[in-house]
Amino acid sequence: MTIIDAFKKSLRAKILLGYFVVIGILMLVGLWTVLSSIAINRAVEAITIDSYRSLAAVHGMLNSLDKMNMAQSEMLLGNDTAGNEELYLEADKGFRKSLSDALRNITYPGEETALNDITDFYDSYFNGMTNTRAFILASDEQEAGLRHKEAVNAYNQLMLKLEELYTINQDYMVKSTDNARSITSRAINSASLVSLIGLIVALYLGYKVSDVIIAPTKLLTESARKVAQGDLSTVAKVGSEDEIGILAKEFNHMTGRLKEYEEANVDKLVTEQRKSEAIIESIADPIIVLDKNMYCQKVNKAAQTVFGHGGESCLGKHLMEFMDDKVVLEAAQKCLETNRVPSFEGTKTIISVRNGDDSKYFRVEAAPFSATGAKAQGVILYFADVTYFKEVDQLKTDFVSTASHEFRTPLASMVLASELLLEEKAGDLTEKQKKLTGIIREDCSRLQELVSELLDISKLEAGKMEFHIVPVSLPDVLTSASVSLVPLFKDKDVELAIDDASAMPEVEADFKKLILVLNNLLMNALRYTDAGGSVRVGAKAEDGFVRVSVTDTGIGIPMSMQKKVFEKFFQGRWDEKHRTGGAGMGLALVKEIVEAMSGRIELESEEGRGSKFSFTLKAASKPSKGGEGRS
Repeated sequence: MTIIDAFKKSLRAKILLGYFVVIGILMLVGLWTVLSSIAINRAVEAITIDSYRSLAAVHGMLNSLDKMNMAQSEMLLGNDTAGNEELYLEADKGFRKSLSDALRNITYPGEETALNDITDFYDSYFNGMTNTRAFILASDEQEAGLRHKEAVNAYNQLMLKLEELYTINQDYMVKSTDNARSITSRAINSASLVSLIGLIVALYLGYKVSDVIIAPTKLLTESARKVAQGDLSTVAKVGSEDEIGILAKEFNHMTGRLKEYEEANVDKLVTEQRKSEAIIESIADPIIVLDKNMYCQKVNKAAQTVFGHGGESCLGKHLMEFMDDKVVLEAAQKCLETNRVPSFEGTKTIISVRNGDDSKYFRVEAAPFSATGAKAQGVILYFADVTYFKEVDQLKTDFVSTASHEFRTPLASMVLASELLLEEKAGDLTEKQKKLTGIIREDCSRLQELVSELLDISKLEAGKMEFHIVPVSLPDVLTSASVSLVPLFKDKDVELAIDDASAMPEVEADFKKLILVLNNLLMNALRYTDAGGSVRVGAKAEDGFVRVSVTDTGIGIPMSMQKKVFEKFFQGRWDEKHRTGGAGMGLALVKEIVEAMSGRIELESEEGRGSKFSFTLKAASKPSKGGEGRS
């Protein structure tokens, strides 16, 4: 296989070619930069090395002359000590060494002549000063003066030549600096030009190489986009023989297979869709299918009849456009958020729909659906028609209410009659007759309580019980609810503890109904707590609410029965010892009253370790005035 064939059939070869071109350009620019750096380095060396040596030699000679003059002056003044003599000779050695360094570093024109003159003038200066000192010692002042004058003239000429040597090196340093700047400027310009040319060439070649790669890739991408939009007849026309060309061929093959599969299965899909629609239509109860944004996608005839106002179609509309019901909206939202079937307590999912002059009742059930089993793509709402059961329940409630009303008067008469008999107003009774009459009175009293509770629950369910909701003081309620029960707790030897609730905010409640709730909970706790146990009443604020709790150390409630304790007529049969013969209406009444005051009641219990009943009420936004809270 030739290199050209490899280039045609290998995407890697095309990419490597682009890399090699860029690497070659980078190496060329790097080589040019190295050469320019060498030229600049040489120019800098010319400044720093040669000129520095000569200038250092000039400074050395000047320093030596200063030392010689200082030592000579001391000796001429008569301070002819060994130290001055040694300093003088040491300075002479230093001068000659610096002069020797300068002679070895002759670089620029004029330096050699100047250095020869410096040598001659220094010898004249040194000899003149030596002779001056000799004649002074010989007391020949006239000859000493002549020699000193010759030395001074030689010194002056020497200084002029040193200054000339300094100027020569300084001038050439300036010229070398200018030359270095010129070389640097040329290096920068040439390197920039070479880099620019390399960049242009690299961009051009990169564009050409990338075009060879990108063009078929873009064509393949566009073909894939068309296929994604449903056009399975798309063919990716890529003429290259490299990996992209192979990919395009496989893509075309895959598209062809998909088209065949679609054509083969379209009838099956249509059949399945029609089957699903037929199943939905065959169900007598309303069914609505919503997407993830809660817009109606499917609806059967039953749902259209019930929720389609005036025959108007529900399809394509948001749920709240044709069904303004918070229960349905909450069920759909929970289903979409959790991707599971939501659970609700009791009758909270039952809605009422007006249908002409009649009302129909439906239990709302919601189930999510998705294509992959991950995030919910929509929700199916099923409305089970419970109108019949609702009517039966209403008949039962009406019957209980009517029967209770009818029982009240006879029961009151029976209680009064039994009390008169016990008081022997109608004549004397034997002990056995008194005992039987007492049993009759107790049973009648218990029936009166049951009738009262049944009437209260009937009123609550019918919405006929009146509530006077005002800001209520918790300490007042706790005191009123417990004061009448303290003797009962003492008789059974059960401790009753009431926490200080003076710091608690007032709650929105009906004072008398709230006392009834606490009475029931306290009596329930007392009933199932043995002697030596305790019952505690507490309260705490919770984010705009106040939670009131009644905690006992009694026998507790089994987990299997905890969901049933708030049902009507429920009696705990797990412990025969604590059975009291009640009707099982107390906790049901408590739950109805708490929820009617916009509260919520909860139970925490562990069998054998006690129970905790707690309920929440809204904290009052404004405090009560006067005795308003004690209505």
